[in-house]
Amino acid sequence: MKWPTRSLFLALLSLSIGGTLPLFGQGAAIGAHGGTQGLGLSLTTQFTEKVGARVIGGQYSTDRTVSTDSIDYQGDFQIGSVLALIDWYPSGGTFRISAGIGWNDNQVDVSAPLEALVRDQLPDLPPLDFDLGTAEGNASGEELVPVLLLGWGNPFRGSRVGVSFDLGVLYQGEPTVELEARTSPAVNAIPGAPAILQALADIEESRLEEELKDYSIVPVVSLGVTFRF
Repeated sequence: MKWPTRSLFLALLSLSIGGTLPLFGQGAAIGAHGGTQGLGLSLTTQFTEKVGARVIGGQYSTDRTVSTDSIDYQGDFQIGSVLALIDWYPSGGTFRISAGIGWNDNQVDVSAPLEALVRDQLPDLPPLDFDLGTAEGNASGEELVPVLLLGWGNPFRGSRVGVSFDLGVLYQGEPTVELEARTSPAVNAIPGAPAILQALADIEESRLEEELKDYSIVPVVSLGVTFRF
């Protein structure tokens, strides 16, 4: 499922799940927030003085360079998630510990000139007078992921308008990379050349996966406001 189709699906899922929370709780609060998982909305309910539940959704995108040992990729990072959390307030106050699962839409599209892959293997290759094409791919983690957060803010204490802050991690697993050699017409005219370049792209997949392991654990930082009905 491609962006933004996946994000639209996740947003609808968030609304459908979130819409049922107040039916089982003791009231509801809505919120708006911004942070490492983008801009988004939340819906909160509380079952007892110390236990509640939240659904949080958010998304954004950013461009960033992704580098292996010798190749720089243009990376289009597309960040999005819906988190379903149980909130525990140990003292019944504003401090909370939250745990749950997330529907993860974090992924990155990468691209680099195929010539860069060739020169990585053949550094003494003379200058070429034609374009080889582009290596294009996608990296993504697990779709269903665990989340653990510490937070401050309880919309069911004090005034109707409050502040909410979360700090924690989302574990999306080791990324899976798919890299394709999109060869130019000049390369396609050479028998066997597209297959050779695709073989280089297949080798590069594992190098990219190793580089992107740093993104297996995603920090979650969020600041927002809430309004209690």
